[in-house]
Amino acid sequence: MSKSSTLVDSETVAMTPGYARSLLNKNYAHNRPIRDRIVKTWKKLIEADQFTVGSQIRLAEDGNKTVLIDGQHRLMAISESGKTQTVNLITVQVDDIGREYAITDSNNLRRSASDSLGAIIPGTSLSPTAVNKMIAGIKLIQNGLAPDRRKESWIFNRVQMAEAARPWIPVMKKYVSYTERPDPKQMWTVLMRAPTVAFGLITIAQQPDRAMAFWDGISHDEGLYSDDPRRMVRRHLLEGATHTDKEQRANIGLLATAWNRFFMDIRGKRLRAMQDYKQLAGLDAFKYIKLPF
Repeated sequence: MSKSSTLVDSETVAMTPGYARSLLNKNYAHNRPIRDRIVKTWKKLIEADQFTVGSQIRLAEDGNKTVLIDGQHRLMAISESGKTQTVNLITVQVDDIGREYAITDSNNLRRSASDSLGAIIPGTSLSPTAVNKMIAGIKLIQNGLAPDRRKESWIFNRVQMAEAARPWIPVMKKYVSYTERPDPKQMWTVLMRAPTVAFGLITIAQQPDRAMAFWDGISHDEGLYSDDPRRMVRRHLLEGATHTDKEQRANIGLLATAWNRFFMDIRGKRLRAMQDYKQLAGLDAFKYIKLPF
């Protein structure tokens, strides 16, 4: 429970289908979409008499309204099954429903970065995929563009995560707009990898005009010469992988070299991955280092 929430009530109740529907009518406006697969799983458990006794359903009230912030899939399953189930119904008093939702983990379905960010900062207009990749890119940036999964996999404070992401949201929107509808289509997967996003965010934040031409060229390759660094790094990215820290470092290094050549209008036949990001033209890659969030 967050510091800003106070327990109002906690009771074991017989959740009838009608009661479940009434609580679903109070569902939090920014709750993630209900997933049919999860509802079906809960319905199977109900049919097999294996529903978790005491399964937690959580309500939050801020003085003006009371909303459902945890348990929508279980309540939907109870409603559709027509069978009453025993649940633990918890109500908390909060001063920020969005914040409470973001830090409350479902019993069985962990909040994603997109879920939490959407609750704390609603209306970003970014897709869930773009949000999750943006968060991964920000963590990589704050680690000095040095991939280290041990540092990047810790469980972070979601409210602090959202505040750290807030200034990057308009930057990510530009990145998405510069790289949308790439050719070929599989280029989109490459462009949404954490190393590519991280480098994209830095370039757009610090050199927006040059970055637009850089990323448009990488994503679309419309008439680029064979020695254009954008075309060369594009080929490397399409053919490469990012399964390991070493592969991620290689991709970032290649992007860095391609950026320098593009920025200084230098052509060449080969790209070699840069190792020292202090040498980036027009960029300060270490401006944002801050661990943890």
